[in-house]
Amino acid sequence: MIGSSVLKALVLSLKHRGLFRTVHAIPSYIRYRISVYFYYRRLFRVIEQDGFDKTHGTETSQIIEGFHMDAVGKKGEPITRCETLLAKWTREILQALPIKNHEDYIFIDVGSGKGRVMLVASELPFKKIVGVDISSECVATTRKNIEIYKDGVHKDRFELHCMDVEDYELPPEDTILYAYNPFGRDVMKRFVTKLETSLRDHPRKLLFLYVFPCQREILTEASFLKEIPICGTRACLFSSVIDEPERQSVPTRSNDTPADQRRPKNSLPI
Repeated sequence: MIGSSVLKALVLSLKHRGLFRTVHAIPSYIRYRISVYFYYRRLFRVIEQDGFDKTHGTETSQIIEGFHMDAVGKKGEPITRCETLLAKWTREILQALPIKNHEDYIFIDVGSGKGRVMLVASELPFKKIVGVDISSECVATTRKNIEIYKDGVHKDRFELHCMDVEDYELPPEDTILYAYNPFGRDVMKRFVTKLETSLRDHPRKLLFLYVFPCQREILTEASFLKEIPICGTRACLFSSVIDEPERQSVPTRSNDTPADQRRPKNSLPI
């Protein structure tokens, strides 16, 4: 298992980095593998003790390193590892969101992995629960988990996309965007730019829930986002400031007060 994963990592590195950079990176890779091994042993033990998979018969706990997966980024960037959050922590974070009517929002998990967060999110009455992941292996596992979870009772609310998040067209509806440290710095910059374009084209409410935010400064520097408080220290939350269209005055008689023309609620399907 270890030998095959190392061989796969070597082939991918040769393909995307070339021989010289691959040879130069070998010592760092060995040190990295050793540190990752002990880190994952501890983390996997904690996630297994969570009991989520044992209770529901799903498989969401196993951590997969990015170079073991069957995909690379759009511009050759390495894929981040597939790992998840304890179910109880996920529930705490989702329940802390400052929204009243979950039915008004689509929940989108970018870098959805094996779908644990999507499954936990289905306990809340979101309009739709969407997962986007570049790995066909992870998406296939998520499909199986959706069928298994509570006998597939919520499966009609799920939507899965196996694609690079940079190719995914964000729906023009009120959105909760969830990300568990899914990309590196360059991809995050491009995704935030794409997000701003989408919000300016279709002004709407959007909350960006970023868990273990390694690229947090990119969001804090974005002029169209503002950070808002959220309970706990495992996540940060950003809200779009482009959440309402410009108000236009309706022509009236001189003795009438101007009325606002509000944009009708968008009901476009995904």
